[in-house]
Parts: sequence; structure tokens; C-alpha cells
Amino acid sequence: MRASNRGLASFIVRAAPIPVKQALASKSHNRSVSLRKAIKYTDEVDPTWSIASVEMFQVTPRPDSEEPVVLELDGHCPRCRDHMQHTEFLIAFKGVSLTSWPVSRDTVKSLRAAGVVNEPLLPTEFSVRCSCQVNHPDPLGRSGLTGCGAIWKMRIESVDEGAK
Repeated sequence: MRASNRGLASFIVRAAPIPVKQALASKSHNRSVSLRKAIKYTDEVDPTWSIASVEMFQVTPRPDSEEPVVLELDGHCPRCRDHMQHTEFLIAFKGVSLTSWPVSRDTVKSLRAAGVVNEPLLPTEFSVRCSCQVNHPDPLGRSGLTGCGAIWKMRIESVDEGAK
């Protein structure tokens, strides 16, 4: 899936390399039925969610595609198909929480100037958890859970449009 292309670079969303048995096929969820049964919260992991997620998200790099420091994902959970958003900071520090992409951009610029960060921040691979705002009943009766419980991996790569 190609993401927003601002500037010369664009991004490719790929399923993170996870062994998948051929017997596991993407599960189809028919959302055209208005009275569908509620999908319950799960703690299980299904490798097909990584594969399905590739086509389900728009990726927007911040501040731009030339030197992204944050990726904003907007799309639908591959399990429950409900709308969700996810923000992935491409640089993190133990014990420190960066609060916005401008702060992250300034931090990366300072670290590059000091010679601490010399490598590009992409490609990157990270886990995403469903963060939809739909109530998914928990079979274990836990409260305060967000999303349907699905967790999957995504890989984002930068692609030079001029190299095509």
C-alpha cells in the first residue's frame, strides 16, 4: 500500500515477517449486515492480521516524507474492521516520552548534529494494538479495555519515487 506522498519519497506498508501457516486464510467480516454479532475482546494473536493490515491503513509521515520522525496511521483494525488511529514515534528514549512530532523532530536534529544518530529512521517495524472506540465485550469480565484486543506487526519502508 502506498501512503501519502508529500515530496519525492512515499512509503510502503508491509506485513512484518511472521510465519503464517497456509491453512490460515484472511478471515472475512461482512459489515454489510446491520445486526452483526458483537466481536468479543481477545488476547489471542493471529498472524493473518499483519497481512490484512497492509491494505487497511493510510500512513502520513510527520513532519514530511523527506525526514519523518512520526508516522500517523489511520484506518481499520484487521480483526474487527472498526476505525482506529495509531501514532508511531520513530525514535524513543528509555524513561522519556516525546509528546509531539515537532519535539521529536527537534530532538532528532540535535542528535544528528551531535553525531549520535547517523542512520535513517526507516525502515521500521512495530506492533500495533487495536485502539478502536467500539465496545468489545470481554469474555473474562475485565473492564477498562480499549479496542478488540488484536495485536499485529507492521513494517514501513521509504521508497524513493525518483528511482522508479
